[in-house]
Amino acid sequence: MKKKNFIMNVRKRIVGTLVMLSLLCASTISVSAGECYFSNSKGLKLSEEEYYSAIKYVDETVLKVIDRTQYNYIMSTDTKEVVEDIYVKTIINRKNGEVVSELALSEDEMIDDLNYRNVPIAEKSNFAASTYAYLEEKRYDTVDTEMKHLELRMTNVGASTKTVTLTCNWIKIPQYKSYDVLGFWTGSRAVTISTIDSKNIYGVQYCNGKVQSEYTGYSNNVKKCDKGIGVSMNIVDDARFSLSMKFTVIFGTKTDPFGVRGSYQHCQKNISLSQSKRYDIQAGGMGGVFQFKDSVKSYFDNTPGLYVVGSIN
Repeated sequence: MKKKNFIMNVRKRIVGTLVMLSLLCASTISVSAGECYFSNSKGLKLSEEEYYSAIKYVDETVLKVIDRTQYNYIMSTDTKEVVEDIYVKTIINRKNGEVVSELALSEDEMIDDLNYRNVPIAEKSNFAASTYAYLEEKRYDTVDTEMKHLELRMTNVGASTKTVTLTCNWIKIPQYKSYDVLGFWTGSRAVTISTIDSKNIYGVQYCNGKVQSEYTGYSNNVKKCDKGIGVSMNIVDDARFSLSMKFTVIFGTKTDPFGVRGSYQHCQKNISLSQSKRYDIQAGGMGGVFQFKDSVKSYFDNTPGLYVVGSIN
């Protein structure tokens, strides 16, 4: 759909877009037609039509960290995005909370797993082939399972900047609700992490259909390392119906193409913020990002990471 046609029809989309409305409530400063509808710390101010036109092409968290020049670039060109995603099933020992296994699934495998109720037992008995029941070896009496969907998305905002967003959507709400970490590895030569403007860093946690907490580059939850950056997010205890985390960073680099690893690590113990930040960022760490200290390493589930390479060309 062309952008002009989308803008003409955007108001028809507002009513049914509950997630967008929840974000809107957290970011709105004025709602009168023709006036400023959305603003961020980078000085970007958008009308209602501009806002809903933009989120057709970029993740809503990207609007938190871009300025007017970057916005104009996105809306005046065919925005190039590189996306990788994975479904992860975690099997946890119910007795000691340790991770038994981590399985990377396709979307079809994830759907099959969620729909799994019973399996045919014809080969195990004299019943007809149409008879179904639980096989003993398929029962997990001593473990719990968790499921999450990870997505790493790079938007090529310009020749000297790349915007990267890591998203974790929990399909099955986790049992342990402590400090999880999200982060990126870029390599030491591609970008100088210490010089990233705090306004170019934004994280958010959605819980039960609303914005629960936000994290800027000024937050103590954010940690910059030589080769990457991470954020610790404390999962709220009342997360029951839905849970999602997003972390967005604009990397200032003229390197093109530009590659980034993204990792989400879930904690299986109740820990403090300071404990969750006991890591360095290394390509050989968990998910290709987090090299945790031995004192906390066993607390995290070692979820597989993602890698994207984007180019403006």
